Amino acid sequence: LISLSLLLLMSQSGGVYLDDIPPEVLADVKTGKISLADIFSGVKVNFMTDYETLMSEEYQSRVKEEGFGVLVESLNDGNIVLMTVCMVSTVVLMLLFQDLLFGSPPREDADEEEEEERDPPRDFTLEQLRDFDGVKNEKIYIAMRGEVFDCSDAKDYYGVDGSYHCFAGRDASRAMAKLSFDEEELGNQNLDDLGVFEKDVLQNWIDKFKYGKQYPVVGHLSFPDVGETKRVFTVEELAKYKGAPASSEPEATSTHDTTEGTETKAKSFNQNMDMELPEGRIHQEILICVRGKVFDVSYGGVDMYGAGSPYHIFAGIDASRALAKMSFDKDDLSSRDLSDLTDAQVKVLDDWEKKYLESKKYPVVGVMEDADESASAALYVIPANMRKTKKASQ
Repeated sequence: LISLSLLLLMSQSGGVYLDDIPPEVLADVKTGKISLADIFSGVKVNFMTDYETLMSEEYQSRVKEEGFGVLVESLNDGNIVLMTVCMVSTVVLMLLFQDLLFGSPPREDADEEEEEERDPPRDFTLEQLRDFDGVKNEKIYIAMRGEVFDCSDAKDYYGVDGSYHCFAGRDASRAMAKLSFDEEELGNQNLDDLGVFEKDVLQNWIDKFKYGKQYPVVGHLSFPDVGETKRVFTVEELAKYKGAPASSEPEATSTHDTTEGTETKAKSFNQNMDMELPEGRIHQEILICVRGKVFDVSYGGVDMYGAGSPYHIFAGIDASRALAKMSFDKDDLSSRDLSDLTDAQVKVLDDWEKKYLESKKYPVVGVMEDADESASAALYVIPANMRKTKKASQ
């Protein structure tokens, strides 16, 4: 088929049509006596001849004098160069306008798959958000006025080489409001001093992300509850913070759900709980003590430590001994004694503590009543410009 097509293309340049090709030649093509290389060689010779004709001064002068009709005449005469240009142009145009010509494929199934694959909404601290910058993590998250948007599909803008990469993994509220790329504005979450115009600009950006670009809302940015003064826990008080029951956790939101909607949903799920849902949060606190430090693992750890999850048994307790021994034994879960741990078990506990602090970046929101000063040194610190106005970004 290819041989016949090339033979036809070659013959067209001489004004000869398929009906004029001798039967014995067609037979030789079909039986392979005339090879594909022979046909290609013939096409090449005719192509170069037609190209030289088009580029000659005489031909170009005719085009200038007689106009477009000369090209049409050459095309009808079977000029291979012009035929090739027309065919390539047709293919390119069809590719460019295929949606217009043939319609776009239905997206419903793809959207449903995307819905199923999306993680449930979660809580973020500023430090955790920084990891979602397209570098440390391939996902790109940007927060504005507490809502965290997944902008991973806009790498051209917010990716490493994008013009707006400085916003990736950041609370961009103040910088967006002021239309600023200044690090000082990116590092400042206080919105209390914004003017009316700046607040309108910020809202326009939020509307653009939410309704224009329809970036999915993946969670909420908030500050952990570290108390007006240092939070100090007894074993009995710590036991209250196990998070919501499995039936009370908010479901994953759809692409266009807002965080306000998610937060309202979470409040309704938790309305029968004794513990009040912290302001600006999606999940109730899940506290775990490791070496005197009390971590709030509900910031990104609900899937591991929430009700019905693999390690929920550690929620609301001092899990130091159990984690060191990798044990679910009741005696290890209830004991806080670390004096008889082996060197290997101490190393395991070191690794767990490092994971909580550096990898997961769970905030330390308090200490146990008998903890030493080193535990207090790890307490989460709210930025100075937000200590009196931390509700502004919530």
